[in-house]
Amino acid sequence: MLAQRPRILFVLPATVLGGAEIRLLNMLGQFKQIEAVLLSHQEMVNRCPEGILALSFEDYRDCIDPYPFNWRNACIYARAIAKVGNQLRADLVFGWMHNGSVFTALAGTLFGLRSCLVGSVLGPVSAHYHFHRRSPTAYERAILVFAFRRLRGLVVNSDGARQDLIDRWYVPSRRVHRIYNGIDLSQVRTTAEQGNLKADAEIPIVLTASRLSLEKGFDVQLEAFARVRQVVKAKFLILGEGPLRPQIENWIMELDLLDDVKLLGFQNNPFIWMKGAAAFLMASRLEGFPNALVEAMSLGLPVVSTACPYGPREIIGHGESGLLAPVDDDEALANHLLRVLQDAEYAGRLGEGARKRARVFTMSAMIESYERFILNCLKK
Repeated sequence: MLAQRPRILFVLPATVLGGAEIRLLNMLGQFKQIEAVLLSHQEMVNRCPEGILALSFEDYRDCIDPYPFNWRNACIYARAIAKVGNQLRADLVFGWMHNGSVFTALAGTLFGLRSCLVGSVLGPVSAHYHFHRRSPTAYERAILVFAFRRLRGLVVNSDGARQDLIDRWYVPSRRVHRIYNGIDLSQVRTTAEQGNLKADAEIPIVLTASRLSLEKGFDVQLEAFARVRQVVKAKFLILGEGPLRPQIENWIMELDLLDDVKLLGFQNNPFIWMKGAAAFLMASRLEGFPNALVEAMSLGLPVVSTACPYGPREIIGHGESGLLAPVDDDEALANHLLRVLQDAEYAGRLGEGARKRARVFTMSAMIESYERFILNCLKK
């Protein structure tokens, strides 16, 4: 038995706020059995919960951009992680996402980090390369296989991603642990009631919320909505920001949807928008575990999603808690949306099924699973 709570250094090499980053930040203040410390970039440090020690990569030389996946950059970050981990005497260092996992593994191998090392892979690795229509380079494959095998444990957020690591990246099955993302159901409901949007009751709202990037399938979403708009009056609201915004604006113009589609940017409270919507749409080509999908479901919103690898197929029971369509099939998405928008009774059944299914993915269950994983790794 450990005499006191073990000190865990969470390494989050990120400058852009997304679902995986938000999830870790939300978790940090809720651990009971461990003492959490954050090492990240200033954007994330500024959002860290009160009472949590948060350190910035910007305080270490050349830790400027965590995303280039080359040897020099990996070593720069690994050196900083080793320095911080040893100064803190961290019992365990937890690399968050694939780059955090690689940097952490190198910190232990090359720069003398003395802590127990674990990591997480919060998306399907092989599907990532398939989406970009290329195979991993010899360097990428070598460093990923090395890092995954060097770590004492790896967390993934879907069974599909777990099997991918075992089958294609040679990670021993005993080291890979699936922990589903969790949401704070009561907080979502409470936050959803903090505003009251005025909407035209005669015009249903289709909503989506995600980072504006290519893998989210916004071209397919807009094509599907254009089909819907030919049959019924509706509005499509897009919450989120990202590099694809200019292209999305062009697609909206090309499809003559300027009056019906609105880009609302990042919203601190997306739940008031979810509360007022008639359906939630997701057309991702690649997902790990889409939090926004579960959040919408928790509010009883009928959801329509692509059955992409790997998350949505494990979250949604087709016809019971939502509707699934093949990836890149705008016609199937449109048909599902039309049924939801035109059949109130059916939409109500789907919404109630979604609400029940969302209860599986609770914040408390996720926190307990992460603490159990960490404590078990420390015992090995």
